[in-house]
Amino acid sequence: MHKIISIKLENLLIDLQNPRYDSRKSQVEALYTIIHDQKEKLINLAEDIIIKGTNDSDLPIVAETDDKFIVLEGNRRVAALRLLSSPSLVESLELPQKVTKKLKDLHESARNELPTEISCVVMTREDANYWISLKHTGENEGVGVVTWDGRAKHRFRGN
Repeated sequence: MHKIISIKLENLLIDLQNPRYDSRKSQVEALYTIIHDQKEKLINLAEDIIIKGTNDSDLPIVAETDDKFIVLEGNRRVAALRLLSSPSLVESLELPQKVTKKLKDLHESARNELPTEISCVVMTREDANYWISLKHTGENEGVGVVTWDGRAKHRFRGN
């Protein structure tokens, strides 16, 4: 069974076993990897979080460990929030100057409006793997996420 709770950002850990990447040894290394892999996409996500907030229809999935929570699904969102919330963290990562400046500017523009905690779904890694698989591995004969064709996209957009 799972539960939905609000968790302080500082208690969320990037998953060192994130399937997008080879295993990492530390939180800093995991965060650095996400930034360097996602580049502008992560900046765009950070900007979108400032404008629209976090997506409550797609909550991060976390597993409890001691007094912290490992983010099993939603590592990019948590990484973006962490970077937006902490200019000192951004500085410590020795990112390209353009990226550092952009993240610091975003922080300044929204520092008083950034969430300090977010709602997450808590479950075991084993249970989470089922849902993560359905989200990221295609339609799975209708059980997974079924993408819209061009007509459906046009109808949704009102074209």
